[in-house]
Amino acid sequence: MVAASCLPALAAEQLQDLPGTSFNCEAHPWLEASPLGAESQAGYAAAEKLGMQVLNLSGIELHWPKSERSLLVMSGQYGDMEGSGGRQLETSICVGLSDRDMQVINLRGQRIPGFLSKLSAWPTQRGQDARLIIVVSFSDGYEDSQVLAFSVDGSGNVESVDTTNAHTQWGEYQLADLDDNGSYELLCYRNLDGSLGGLSYRSVRGYDAASNSYVPAAQQHKRFFELERDWLDWVIDTRPQVEANPMAYIQEEGTGAYYQAQYNGVSYGFDTIIFIDNAGYDREVARELGMRANDAFRKVRNYRDELNNWLSGGEMPATWGMR
Repeated sequence: MVAASCLPALAAEQLQDLPGTSFNCEAHPWLEASPLGAESQAGYAAAEKLGMQVLNLSGIELHWPKSERSLLVMSGQYGDMEGSGGRQLETSICVGLSDRDMQVINLRGQRIPGFLSKLSAWPTQRGQDARLIIVVSFSDGYEDSQVLAFSVDGSGNVESVDTTNAHTQWGEYQLADLDDNGSYELLCYRNLDGSLGGLSYRSVRGYDAASNSYVPAAQQHKRFFELERDWLDWVIDTRPQVEANPMAYIQEEGTGAYYQAQYNGVSYGFDTIIFIDNAGYDREVARELGMRANDAFRKVRNYRDELNNWLSGGEMPATWGMR
């Protein structure tokens, strides 16, 4: 998948990757996170709650800032990608404080369709009174993945965080403190050019403590979208350069040839918006693929124009589907 432009380096504290879990995991550095396996005490406790059919049991321990207490989060999967035995691929989450029993939490039902793809955690303040915000995405191997969240206070009380039906591509999202105020915005990837694995744009949701929810926050973060617009300008301006001198951009590693260029040190593929002809193609197939690439490029250019209009005081981009 080709991501959109780089995140602006505005956050005072970046979330840090945590290796050792079966899912992608990141946590705020104040939380002193560590992985938990199925053989850990928390793993055994979670297995008792989730039952004998649970698979891929894995989790993390998150220490409250300036406190001896910690939060244990365990994920357990049921079924697999092939749906063997007729069982749907589903996931359950167990949480518990370090000095309390584990409990299964309900996020839109006890079991969530798909496997846990990514988990991110950040505290609302630096202290033992912080509420920990846990964001999770679930994927079943297809492009569209749901993003859910919950929060836990220092007493172990769990509350669901409304994510306003957030979805993202392939289970990948980002948390970033765009305005450097200690609260982390949720950035979800959405397909832009209509091609599977193609170019993406990002939505922005901000955490609202009063309602314990992630709500659309585009108006508060126009600088983010200005940078996204600049990236789209580069994509549009680079396409004719690639077409005029394709050999300067061709890459032939991996599964096949594709065009690639760099923006601010990050590489982006152009194969969804520029047709690469092949002598082996049937001419009718080649014509169809060429039309598809042109249509994908039209969607990219259309979104750039929508952003320009909105940033100049016009209506929100229709691409967002927020009419």
